[in-house]
Amino acid sequence: RERAEARGRDLDAGQCREQFIRPLLRDVLGFHMGQGDERVFPLWASEGDEPAGKTPLLLIYCGNWDEDLSAGRAGSPVMLIEKAIAARGLRHGLLATGERLRLIRAAGDGPKGACLEADLAGLAEETSPVSFGLVLRLFHVLCFVPGASGRAPIEEIEEESRKHAEKVSEDLKEAVFKAAEELVAALLAALPETERDLKLSRDAALIALYRILFILYAEARDRRLQEHRLYQDAYSVEGLVRQLFDEPTRAWAANS
Repeated sequence: RERAEARGRDLDAGQCREQFIRPLLRDVLGFHMGQGDERVFPLWASEGDEPAGKTPLLLIYCGNWDEDLSAGRAGSPVMLIEKAIAARGLRHGLLATGERLRLIRAAGDGPKGACLEADLAGLAEETSPVSFGLVLRLFHVLCFVPGASGRAPIEEIEEESRKHAEKVSEDLKEAVFKAAEELVAALLAALPETERDLKLSRDAALIALYRILFILYAEARDRRLQEHRLYQDAYSVEGLVRQLFDEPTRAWAANS
């Protein structure tokens, strides 16, 4: 509701913070935003934690409604919040605008530039509750409160994420080698015996394979491709594979 009321206004950082970011943090994500300076503010689990002198869970940078969080270099919002959380000895920081909510780790803790970002504009238009539920779980205050083990849920999520990424990397490497072998074998089988060249076939197979991987990555990440019905039906890798299975005897054009 707060976003709908503030959307479309030319809000500066202070207005965006008070009219949208603070209500979002308080009413949806469960944080208490304390007193800050410039655009950086501490976040606690409850209002009483601030006067009690407890260490904040994390810090947040509050930007303009549509501010580019990655703009600039030394004075960029990311650099500013990284410096602030390092000074406090904290592990995480948030950056918020009217369009985005981004979670970062302390500099040196994980890959450089790694972050978890929620597209608030897209989330407001999302009809499925699944995306909202994921954002709520990952950015909610309870995700940053240490449990009985002394670790916050966000730390356990990050650990599982790293393990999953390592497994995906290993699986992808194995799949790439297997696919390359099959492509080389197919190319060699299609060539006359006098024209078979293992090196040329290997190079051609790798070029074809990485082009396919590039396309698959684009199709998985680019919403324009996902929502383009003609592309999905006639040009996407999934659409072409579906056609191959549905019409195995189809005669394809030479340029297909």
